[in-house]
Amino acid sequence: MPVISLKMLPKGKGLLIIAIILISIGFWVIYLAGGKNFLFRQVLFFLLGIGLLIMVSRINPKIIFDLSFYWYLLSVISLILVLLVSKNSAKRWINLYFFSFQPSEFAKITYVIFLAYFLANLKKFDFHIKNLFLPVLLTLIPTFLILLEPDLGSAFIFLFILAILLYFRGLSFSQIFILYSPLFSFIFGFSLFTWIIYFLFLILIAFRKNTIFYGFGVLAVNSFFGLLNPIIWQSLKDYQKQRIIAFLAPYLDPKGISWSSIQAQIAIGSGRLWGKSFSHPPLSKLDFIPNPHTDFIFTTYSEKFGFIGFIILIFLYFLFLYQIYQCATRSNDLKTQLALAGFGGIFLYHIFVNLGMVSGILPVTGLTLPFISYGGSSLIGNLITIGLILNFINQD
Repeated sequence: MPVISLKMLPKGKGLLIIAIILISIGFWVIYLAGGKNFLFRQVLFFLLGIGLLIMVSRINPKIIFDLSFYWYLLSVISLILVLLVSKNSAKRWINLYFFSFQPSEFAKITYVIFLAYFLANLKKFDFHIKNLFLPVLLTLIPTFLILLEPDLGSAFIFLFILAILLYFRGLSFSQIFILYSPLFSFIFGFSLFTWIIYFLFLILIAFRKNTIFYGFGVLAVNSFFGLLNPIIWQSLKDYQKQRIIAFLAPYLDPKGISWSSIQAQIAIGSGRLWGKSFSHPPLSKLDFIPNPHTDFIFTTYSEKFGFIGFIILIFLYFLFLYQIYQCATRSNDLKTQLALAGFGGIFLYHIFVNLGMVSGILPVTGLTLPFISYGGSSLIGNLITIGLILNFINQD
């Protein structure tokens, strides 16, 4: 069986090296937060992920893109299946006995490949409903299926990726903003004051270089979605409402719904500049932090490595994302460029949302920190994505 080496990778060496460094950091922090058992299982996931990375890096990219619709369809079927077979209240995993498989992690990858292939094959692409209808539909299908699990954090990543791919396909920021404006109207609808400010800004964008009919159409659609806010609010699960309330008013119930977020911020701050001595047990060991080895693993990292460690981690992530961006912009093949941009979007979304969550900037979600957090589906999905990136950039 062919193996992968740095000599075989004229492009992407740095990307692979940074990923290995981040995974190594993850091993150490998982051991601190969860112990030997979690570390051992993560190492097994890593070995499986490396095997899959090698495999996907050797497949002809033409085969990957030509079969992209079937990968996407298989992912949609798996998202439907998890809703039918999962016995937990949170229907996110399919139990394979030896480990639990989370379809949404792999749906992101197949979605990026198929949407990149689809958009690249459109001969003419502009801001028109005939060009946007199918890409939006292909995005909303996995989004709504994941919302039913329910997994709000993973669902919105598809909307984020779509925006990135539309930008790389040639749409302007203002056009993408108009497309997403109903969603923004709904989000800002939680506060009447912020919604009015947003609506005034929208008026400037909607009528700028557009017809009066077009502008009023945009405002009408946004008004409708703004009025939907209280209706959708009533349909949310209790824990989802609590997370939003905890985000908007974190000290309203510091010992209840805001406990996780506040304790995470305390743990991060306790690391100070250089971090705590390794002889002191992290707060996660004292049961102050929920999910200290998965969603909130950054709290343990910051507690032990301090602000300096935070800067190092952000720098590594920046280098990682910047290399993907460079590869995307330098690619001569449109579908490869779009796929690389989408893969970068997956990592960027996870990094931003996870760090924002633990620092209190964003509501609490169940998203992992790439390469660092414990989790088989997450780590294996990350490594498969790396394998695809290496594949595309070395055969472009």
